[in-house]
Amino acid sequence: MQRPDSDGCSEVLERNAVNGFAEWSPHAFGPLVFPRCQQIEQVGECKLLSAKLELCNQNELLTQVHIVESGFVKLVFVAPNGSEHILGLRGVGYIAGLEAILKSHPIRYAVVTTTPVLMRSIARAAFSRALCASSDLERHLTAVMCYETEAEMEQQIGLRAESAVMRLRRFLQEVPCASGVDDVFRALGLRQRDVAQLLSMTPEHLARLLSGLRPAKA
Repeated sequence: MQRPDSDGCSEVLERNAVNGFAEWSPHAFGPLVFPRCQQIEQVGECKLLSAKLELCNQNELLTQVHIVESGFVKLVFVAPNGSEHILGLRGVGYIAGLEAILKSHPIRYAVVTTTPVLMRSIARAAFSRALCASSDLERHLTAVMCYETEAEMEQQIGLRAESAVMRLRRFLQEVPCASGVDDVFRALGLRQRDVAQLLSMTPEHLARLLSGLRPAKA
């Protein structure tokens, strides 16, 4: 299966995904990536999916395990009043709704592709058999859950204790794409209002902050 066309941001994140958890500092707002797991890569099938595709529906009881092999997804919660809230971004190695799968509970949010994604899908029963047969896979999943928890705490610190401009700077630092602000958004498949929602600020305020980061036109 051929991977979707890559950009500098994706390539750096994918290289980072082979280094293991020990070298990482969890992102607060940038996409989380995870080390590859040989036990997972030996089962399931890969398929290339388009952007803006909903992989998991909010409150769905998952029957398949989906792992991101390449590309990016966003985690979205829809409130009772219909408003959408982006909870985070995920990249290579992300296992969609892992906490819901392990607890046999419905997933509390939707998982939506923001770029073309190479996705590995494994039947839940096959995933359970692989987990029971491999202590290495069990350790990997424990590390994944710990890393997710650390990242969620970093996000809470950012939302509760940092200013809007600090959150924006942190987000841009967490995305390894040095070509410019607009290229960061394009690489992740996000609109400006998506980023505003992720960073908990209004689109208008984000636009004002970004105007100071973009080079002045001659």
